[in-house]
Amino acid sequence: MTTSTRSQTRRGTADIELETRIDALLAALTVEEKVGQLHLAFDLDPEDHREEIAAGLVGAGIYSHGANDVRETPPAPLAGTIAACQRIAREESRLGIPLLFGSDVVHGMRTTLPIPLGLAATWDTELVREAAARAAAEASAEGLHLTFAPMVDISAEHRWGRIGETLGGEPQLTSRMGAALVHGFQSDGRFGATAKHFVGYGLVDADRDQQTLSIGPNALHNVHLRPFRAAVEAGCRAIMVGLHDVDAIPMHAHRRLIRDLLKREWGFTGVVTSDWDGIGQLVDQGIAEDLRDAARQAMLAGVDLDMVSGAYRDHLPELVAAGDVELWMLDDAVRRVLRLKFRAGLFDAGADPAGAPAPLPVRRDTMLARRAAAASMVLLKNADILPLHSNLGVIHLCGPFVEDAGGLLGSWVYEHGEDTVTPADALAAQLDPDELIISDGRFADLAVRHADAADVTVALVGEHPSRSGEDRCLPTAELPVGQLELLRELASLGKPLVVVVAAARPLELRPVLQLADAVLLIWHPGAEAGPTLADVLLGHAAPTGRLPMSLPQTNRTPALGTIERTIGRRLGRSRDTSFGRYLNSLVNPELTLGFGLTYTSFAYSDLELSRAHLPMRAGVVRASVEVVNTGFRPGREVVQLYLRDLVADIVRPQLELADWRAIELDPGRSTRVTFKITPDLFAYTDRELRRRIDPGAVDVIIGPNAALGSSARLLLG
Repeated sequence: MTTSTRSQTRRGTADIELETRIDALLAALTVEEKVGQLHLAFDLDPEDHREEIAAGLVGAGIYSHGANDVRETPPAPLAGTIAACQRIAREESRLGIPLLFGSDVVHGMRTTLPIPLGLAATWDTELVREAAARAAAEASAEGLHLTFAPMVDISAEHRWGRIGETLGGEPQLTSRMGAALVHGFQSDGRFGATAKHFVGYGLVDADRDQQTLSIGPNALHNVHLRPFRAAVEAGCRAIMVGLHDVDAIPMHAHRRLIRDLLKREWGFTGVVTSDWDGIGQLVDQGIAEDLRDAARQAMLAGVDLDMVSGAYRDHLPELVAAGDVELWMLDDAVRRVLRLKFRAGLFDAGADPAGAPAPLPVRRDTMLARRAAAASMVLLKNADILPLHSNLGVIHLCGPFVEDAGGLLGSWVYEHGEDTVTPADALAAQLDPDELIISDGRFADLAVRHADAADVTVALVGEHPSRSGEDRCLPTAELPVGQLELLRELASLGKPLVVVVAAARPLELRPVLQLADAVLLIWHPGAEAGPTLADVLLGHAAPTGRLPMSLPQTNRTPALGTIERTIGRRLGRSRDTSFGRYLNSLVNPELTLGFGLTYTSFAYSDLELSRAHLPMRAGVVRASVEVVNTGFRPGREVVQLYLRDLVADIVRPQLELADWRAIELDPGRSTRVTFKITPDLFAYTDRELRRRIDPGAVDVIIGPNAALGSSARLLLG
């Protein structure tokens, strides 16, 4: 027997033992206690909820604050509150079943890391996995067992408030980054991740955070379901359904997508949780007569865990007794919740009956936060001004964030920023006092005066976290009021101008790129934003981020990845790219997916295919390109592979990201980067909802971003 076979046998035996233990618990539970396992309560408190916990009428708790810039934190100390609730569940309830606790640990807990869109901008799955593992360790130390992350919704709406919580607008990038987050969150084997919001939530319009959506089968299967499938294949413990509807069927009642597709066809064995009061909102959406009917429809659809609405707790027992919900459905939902609790180690032999948490890790992993922040920063323009040279003279640092470190943390945070270093303090620590002038952003006229007295100005502008998060949609994606006017005044002085833009969405930065000598985009970088920014500006670290979605030229330009489908009159056939578009408006992205500069430069040459024909069965073609560092500093380059399927059963994207490789090269050094191309890369769901690969001609493109690369024709068949 091989080592792999022995390992599989052990896992199989362990799974059988686990299900046997769950069977025993199910047999001992009353219907009311089973339903209690499906009730997820908000802010459980050992005093206020003692009777409910002791009676077995609650199975889980959620502590979530900070979706917007409210700067609230869960009950302090959270670990003590959770331990006290666990003590009641273990010692006072009839069967002693422990509680499951979750929270929205989105981009760190004690170590606040870049927002998810910033993590996606790293194009570094190992760094993202490490970041999630750290967040999980800190959350576990507080007594938590589950995070309601990652958010793997695909979006092209740059004005949407929650786009900063996504991983971009490209299915392949989102799938791989989402899987990396799942692996990181669950790296200890106990803590669980929740992929959300199943499915299509990213299609909301800018003026509606939750709404009705029309999604055809092509977009559903070839775009929006892909990251969820990747999360399931990565072993994700839970899936959260969205508050929207899909083609007039609310997701919390969508049996075809939840019970039939997710659970049966995909074989997902984890927990399907509702979103906040999602079951109760079925009444507001007009498909449920009352909360009882809402509970019935949600259970029939396959939603296992009821987040805060109380619909299951109040009505499932009578629904089962009346035969409106079959007992096997209730048992299946409870089995999934109990399975999650077992995997979280809550039933392990020798577990502390008081539920005492592990020792709290170091408050902040400074080095990880700095690495992640620098890797997420995207250099959009650099007219040989960055890094700032010592012979530039006096530097003027201005803008609303220079003395506000908390404003660079992002939404969904657990700290206030009091003990973080501001950009002003961080830069001052590396410069002599006579080399730096600081304007705090309150008075634009004072900033202009200081800029006139300095030799170079660094303007730190952008969005405060209060503009991002749930219910934070905007009518435009422009800079906040007054900022562009200040930049115009600063540029009019004729002195070097560096603009650093803090954002949680792809902003319209065309005017900024025209005004500034250098533009650095930072996606709310987290607790180490100040020191990292100082290091990047002075050249002690290099920005290595790449755009996870395109930047719009105007508010009418969607912030797509590369999933825009081909149209009948292909735009590339003539120089007139405005056909079928807005009149008198810029239509193309300002900068495309994958774009990003650094403090050196790279050149590509000699694209080669190992052969011109790719067999449909088990075929492999190797595509390679020579990359050389043509600059004067070591640097990191993200070499990207794109594909184009020329003839298919349905209209296919004009370009699709398929893979990427990150390389490190010293000045003057070169390397050959190779990608393995298999027929599976061209698979898609056809008009009959079957997996399909078409024979015929395809294009292979390798380059530094979606707009620039060398192409070769390949015959698949």
